[in-house]
Amino acid sequence: MASKVSDWVERIKDRKFKHFKESYEHEKEKIEEAMGKPRITITVEMPEGYRGQEKDFRELETDKEFLDEVEKLVKKELERKRKNRHSEE
Repeated sequence: MASKVSDWVERIKDRKFKHFKESYEHEKEKIEEAMGKPRITITVEMPEGYRGQEKDFRELETDKEFLDEVEKLVKKELERKRKNRHSEE
């Protein structure tokens, strides 16, 4: 019985935390945008053929090395677009 109650309490805490986290993220985005720090959010689905690596895939979201690589990719793409724009002028 105690296990069911503790499971129920955990589910309630998880839901409340998720709600507060979503509210916080929404407000944070509005503040950052008002301060001139644009950002994008991209949804990436797990590629086919990697079944069994769901945990590894989800951990990429907070993996510093992975995020650094994504930032490098964004910079490279923006630089390419800047060069293309200048060559068209």
